[in-house]
Amino acid sequence: MKGMYIKELSIAVSIYPVTNQEWFNVLNDGIQDNKPKVNVRPLETAMFCNTLSFQKGLPYCYLRPEKTDYTSGGYRLLTKEEWEYCASAGGATELYSGTDDIWELTQYASNDYSDVGLLKPNKFGLYDMSGNVDEWIDGGLIKEADEHIKQTISRPVNLSKLGFRVCRYIIDPNSLQQPLVP
Repeated sequence: MKGMYIKELSIAVSIYPVTNQEWFNVLNDGIQDNKPKVNVRPLETAMFCNTLSFQKGLPYCYLRPEKTDYTSGGYRLLTKEEWEYCASAGGATELYSGTDDIWELTQYASNDYSDVGLLKPNKFGLYDMSGNVDEWIDGGLIKEADEHIKQTISRPVNLSKLGFRVCRYIIDPNSLQQPLVP
């Protein structure tokens, strides 16, 4: 995974949604390709993040189902506010993530479940924020999928097209011994 440091949020964000290959590398499960890992529930994303944190010698962010430590330095999902800030590249002049052009946006939105990173990144260098798959976010509680979807997404969502990306809280990126995002 490659990461981009977002100074204003003090986080490093994976530039792509988590792929099937990355899921396999961490959990030794599933297929190995460059498409986003989909069909996962909130507890599975927390398990992925905690396992990745453990493998990198970092503290866990998901301490128990009702408690997320956002500043532990381990891997976690982005909050709604973080995701929106990253998608808009901090309120950059782009109307949409990666483009100002509505026609180009329709191409992003119709780019249905393909390899990550095929379309232009936004001004932060983050790919697939306006297309490919919808993404889980961390609302502070890990819940069953149906309840989480109702709270975080206002339109119907198919779990088979729902992926996620990870981030880490970092105060000083110059003091890192680990890569921003592996």
